[in-house]
Amino acid sequence: MKDLFKSNPAQIPQRGTCKRKDEMSNQAEHQQPAPKKPRLVFTDLQRRTLQAIFKETKRPSKEMQVTIARQLGLEPTTVGNFFMNARRRSMDKWKDEDPKTVAVEEGQLSPTIGIGQRQPSDVL
Repeated sequence: MKDLFKSNPAQIPQRGTCKRKDEMSNQAEHQQPAPKKPRLVFTDLQRRTLQAIFKETKRPSKEMQVTIARQLGLEPTTVGNFFMNARRRSMDKWKDEDPKTVAVEEGQLSPTIGIGQRQPSDVL
């Protein structure tokens, strides 16, 4: 049995290797990877406009994104990515803050009603 493995080592899978990783390394040897696209930096006008629109509309429609892109000289995918990233950043900011304060500021809760103050009659 040991002789079988010694005679044909290609049949023994190596530990910790991934087929896709091996395929990618073989492809990388034959061709040069495409140069990385430079990072886009918004102009001051583009950034302020996108932020102002985001304050009003968290999820603009595709048609609205295309219109914004045309007006600002950007790609529609870039505008879509801006809104996706802005929503993510606003959620991260929301998680960092005290949930009680955020809920009151957004008008979801009345500041006069205490959170967590339950009466014995509230329990079922």
